[in-house]
Amino acid sequence: MTQGRRDETIERIQLAREQHPHALGPILGTMMIATNLPPITASNLLGVYDQTLYRWLYALGTISPKSLPKVAKLIMILSWMISKRIQLSGTVEERSQQLSTCIKQLQAAQKR
Repeated sequence: MTQGRRDETIERIQLAREQHPHALGPILGTMMIATNLPPITASNLLGVYDQTLYRWLYALGTISPKSLPKVAKLIMILSWMISKRIQLSGTVEERSQQLSTCIKQLQAAQKR
């Protein structure tokens, strides 16, 4: 994704967040931006097509009941990362690996 396209994506998510402040899709999008989570990683984790994810992020579609538990879990993970000021960096693969590490850290913290 080019930088211009990324800027457009961020603007569309921000607009969706303003127009639909309680919709989970734009909330998820805002958290993905804050943590630098690649959309491809999120769509893979959620088991949905990229287009489906973007429809949710832009509030153009509702999250299906089947996907809702996975979305809620990802929002919880991203919320934890934001609270710890964790932002992913590097290539998509590196950021995916960093996310895996964060998930393991969160799971360990929950066991305490």
